[in-house]
Amino acid sequence: MKKRLLTALLSLTISITSFAAIPTTAAAAPQTDLSDVQVAPDFDFTGQQIAELPAVDKLTVAANLKFENNQELEKVVIPENYVLSGSLKFSRCPNLKEIVMPELATELWVTITECDKLASFAMPVSPQTDLTQFSYVTVSNCKSMTELEVSNARRMSVKDMPALETLKLTASPHAASDEEYYNIDYASCPKLKDIYLYNADVQPTPKEAALMAENGITIHCPAADGWGTYLGHYNVNYTFIDAEALQGDANCDGNVDMADAVLIMQSIANPSKYKLTGQGRKNADTDGDGITSGDALAIQKKLLIL
Repeated sequence: MKKRLLTALLSLTISITSFAAIPTTAAAAPQTDLSDVQVAPDFDFTGQQIAELPAVDKLTVAANLKFENNQELEKVVIPENYVLSGSLKFSRCPNLKEIVMPELATELWVTITECDKLASFAMPVSPQTDLTQFSYVTVSNCKSMTELEVSNARRMSVKDMPALETLKLTASPHAASDEEYYNIDYASCPKLKDIYLYNADVQPTPKEAALMAENGITIHCPAADGWGTYLGHYNVNYTFIDAEALQGDANCDGNVDMADAVLIMQSIANPSKYKLTGQGRKNADTDGDGITSGDALAIQKKLLIL
């Protein structure tokens, strides 16, 4: 554990020096220096219905958080200013329905298994910094999960997810190899039909492309040179992500509507509860000056014109 904490603090030392040069938004991490970084104590939420870490006013590394074997647990809240590090486990919590996450993380080993009522999960993307280095992600046996969003994964394993419909890969996977990265058991994820690949540099391997075609997967990808030819060669269904069409799509559901305007305003008013994903933040910033109420107004004006 001490080794992982040291690694997290080292990552903070490297990343924090660049904070001042990065444009901030309403939900951006605070500018700070190493003297402001603290380490959270161990937490024990055994038997609790809501597991909420105490609010902190400066960056706090929370390492090796475990929420396991808790029949009562329904909600986990990890507020902003926490930096997740090491293992992050949600296991055998059959009544867990909601997980509220901070934006910042570094070097995560994420495990989610046997959380039957959890409908969706989105990992921290650290959109304002280079803090997220990599993650290893294993998700299995979550009967109700329909959407999974993974960021910065070096290796990924997704299996035994009977309700999973959408998989979103929102940041560069930094994969050691594509064979290690695309580890999806399509047979045990029969409803998975849409995979979003936002990184133009990481194409599925021929083996994975063949599996995607065989299982009727539609790939949503950038309009990068060669993608259409490559995927078409393996008979993979694909559609290009149109950056202009996505502008305003804060909830990343493929549409621009009032729900996006509402989510933007909610994320400004209560960022610890209403969070934008990394891609959602890019989509929501309609004028390039960060997430503001002006973005919500721009969406409403666009809808009135339509």
